[in-house]
Amino acid sequence: MEIKMKKITLTFTILILLLTLSACSQKEVSINIKDLSDHLLQQVAFEDELVQINQEKVALLYNIENAANEYVYVSSGATAEEIAVFEFNNTEDAKNALQAAKNRISQQKSDYATYNPKEIQKLENAIVKNTGRYLIVCVSEGDTAKKIIGEYTN
Repeated sequence: MEIKMKKITLTFTILILLLTLSACSQKEVSINIKDLSDHLLQQVAFEDELVQINQEKVALLYNIENAANEYVYVSSGATAEEIAVFEFNNTEDAKNALQAAKNRISQQKSDYATYNPKEIQKLENAIVKNTGRYLIVCVSEGDTAKKIIGEYTN
């Protein structure tokens, strides 16, 4: 009985140690959002010309006002293409902003359904990703944006 108890204790101790080590190995993601947004602008084949918008317009379009830093580029309106990269002070703010970004995409789907229905496919495949203190949105065709964002977030 005593040997069985020692084995159980040893197994439990090893399990706790492994869980502790795996928790310690998780690193905080750090993204240079200017570099990411520039990389997307330069490498993704957008149909439309994207222009950077100011904080007031970002707040209007995304309903996000508490970002520590942001780079948001929108199209002329002829297409639904856009890039939005946000950095927040903490992960909770970034998680909360995720729903605002999803709402933006949903609104765009509604707007483009009758105006320019071919844009719906881009919106269906839009990248909306929250990782750590960051929120990344990209509406484009193809997989280039997904690959680039993966380079910065993995």
